[in-house]
Amino acid sequence: MKASLRKRVHEFLDKQPPNISALVKELKDKEFRDAFLRIYVLASVSYQIKALRESRSMTQKQLAAKLGISQSEIARLESGRATPRISTLTQIAEVFDVALVIRFVGWSELLGGMATPFVAPVPFDEDVALKNMANPEKDSPK
Repeated sequence: MKASLRKRVHEFLDKQPPNISALVKELKDKEFRDAFLRIYVLASVSYQIKALRESRSMTQKQLAAKLGISQSEIARLESGRATPRISTLTQIAEVFDVALVIRFVGWSELLGGMATPFVAPVPFDEDVALKNMANPEKDSPK
């Protein structure tokens, strides 16, 4: 990926909240769109791994030990310098007792979700799960 293209993508991702209307114009360019998706997905996964670990007051070394990998590999995953395998993501979900959901969505849904801040999910709770199934508009306990 060209450095200039990577820089253009990061100009949008580094701003919070991102300028969605300007981003939509850039996304008309297929090369930009492909680069944006690659970088956004990796950044999102990296951020979520770190947020989960920190929400459980766990060090990188502790998480690494639970996963059977090195602390430096956790640092690479959290910084976006390494692309995690699905099997690694599944192991991380198991360690934190959360569900891993991977799905394909349209661009409008992706862009709409960019304005929503990530909140680390809580471990499984049967009572909360049953309550949410009965009342699906509520995603998680407050």
